[in-house]
Amino acid sequence: MDSFTRKTWKLFPMNPWAQSTSVERRFILIAGAVMVLFYVLQVINGRNDLFDFQVYYGAASELIQGGEPYGKWYGLDSGIYKYSPISIWIFVPLALLPFQWAAAIYYVFVVWAILAVLVFLFRRTQHCFLSAAYHPLAMILVCVVLSDVLIRELHLGNINMILLGLFLWAIRQMETGRPHLSGWLIALGILIKPHFVILLPWLVMRGKWRVLGTSLTGVVAGLFIPAVVHGWQGNRALLEGWQQALGKHNVDLWDSPNTLFGMVNHAFLEPFGVQAGWWLPVAVILLAGGGYFLWMRHHGWKDVPLSRQYLEVMVLIGMIPLLTHTDTEHFLFSAPLLVLLAGVLFDRRLSIWLYATLFLIIGIPYYLNSPDFLGASGAAFMDNSGLLGLSCTIFLLASLFVVRFLPKRGC
Repeated sequence: MDSFTRKTWKLFPMNPWAQSTSVERRFILIAGAVMVLFYVLQVINGRNDLFDFQVYYGAASELIQGGEPYGKWYGLDSGIYKYSPISIWIFVPLALLPFQWAAAIYYVFVVWAILAVLVFLFRRTQHCFLSAAYHPLAMILVCVVLSDVLIRELHLGNINMILLGLFLWAIRQMETGRPHLSGWLIALGILIKPHFVILLPWLVMRGKWRVLGTSLTGVVAGLFIPAVVHGWQGNRALLEGWQQALGKHNVDLWDSPNTLFGMVNHAFLEPFGVQAGWWLPVAVILLAGGGYFLWMRHHGWKDVPLSRQYLEVMVLIGMIPLLTHTDTEHFLFSAPLLVLLAGVLFDRRLSIWLYATLFLIIGIPYYLNSPDFLGASGAAFMDNSGLLGLSCTIFLLASLFVVRFLPKRGC
């Protein structure tokens, strides 16, 4: 077992401190202290609402009481539970506690996930792609760009970083000869957020048949396991409620400004009076999928280094917020690509300050997309202009480009 495997096995899912370097330990202590202070300040100012966690908690409480968890609003007016029935059971233990206690415990899980994911990404990027240690200034650069979406993740109590950690763990198990564990983890992630079905075609193209088979088995099993508790009719009602909740959450994708479809519509169709329809998402997905296939083909189909396979998966995960109507904190799924790009700046000894400045300029829609900085109207403009989606697209395309200059290493 290589040194990175040993470190990673201890790191996930348990302890970001395990075998950490002095730089990583300082990062964990400082970042952890900042996030704890953030929670304390929210409690003092009466803003520790964790609206997304309220949805998870409310749905689980409703389930415990024998009610219908779907179609009800918890917290914000958009706060309906929209994940699968089996995923509700994840939150049942917390729903047995008073909300403030449950919220504090859940917040600790989110903080742990953020620290574990970022440390893993720093370490993985250095090990797979870079010739030198991951530079502390690159870590700061990434944290600055991700600051606002991380604040939203913490303030709302969302599950994105926990899910990203779940999939990073799944990919690592795939690489270290544990395909069935990897498949079960992927299935769990898909049952929580169906967006991750985007990974299934990659499993086919890379011939990960055991992982694919276990993933599909896990998803099917997860849809029907609740019938053991609720009965067949009860489970069917829950599945129908889930389907309706997903429908309520969606809008026409070509009207969602930060998606690829919305950007194409607003930039190239609306100015010429062309009416968008469902043909647009189909066309964009076919073009994006074709481009991704050609990019994979450039790597070859045999003896592809694990580093390249890892990057292929991270690109797919980074695409998720560009293909679905979602909230801004979901752009955290592009974090692996930002870590890679920031690391390359310092590893390659490029014109560091020039490229770091460019990195920060491109990342403005990430870290300034806040009413605290821009005011309510400025933040609304940033949300509705498509700039965040454009920024994510540029970072994604840049990661496809720089991989050509990275060493072909295993990891």
